[in-house]
Amino acid sequence: LILKSAPLPKNKPEIVSDATNGGLSVMHHENGSHSCPMASTGSVSSWDESLLVAMIQYPVPVIKGPEDIQTQVDQICKAVATTKAGYPEADLIVMPEYSTQGLNTAIWTYDEMLLRIDSPEIDRFRQACKENDVWGVFSLMEVNDDPSLPPFNSAIIINSDGEIALHYRKLQP
Repeated sequence: LILKSAPLPKNKPEIVSDATNGGLSVMHHENGSHSCPMASTGSVSSWDESLLVAMIQYPVPVIKGPEDIQTQVDQICKAVATTKAGYPEADLIVMPEYSTQGLNTAIWTYDEMLLRIDSPEIDRFRQACKENDVWGVFSLMEVNDDPSLPPFNSAIIINSDGEIALHYRKLQP
């Protein structure tokens, strides 16, 4: 799913669906002009201040061992590169929750199935963002240093310089 959004005009236009443009919402302004608040990449009706976001969607992977995590990391990095190649103006690529380590809660009790924010896998996500000049949102099941507590279900945002801009931890998977 690819969206390009921008700030809405200051006046309050009518919003309607227009099948001639692929079903996008089109704003019909009082002065007779038209604009599109969400348009596909390359649209002539997009604003320079808009943000192009690619939200990747696919089934939660089945993870049985550390090698499956490596396969997912490979696929995620490839998805970042191919998405940016296909949509060179993309600003942000969002991967689904559980996309790195799946949703097999039984394996989250094994340290080798959990990641740390400074793990090589996260370094690969950082490198993918830097190489492709794009921000990325990634999901990971992160080791909790308190063994009596469950792992963190974490989300990270990596900027286009490969730096972690945000690190969010949920306490419950």
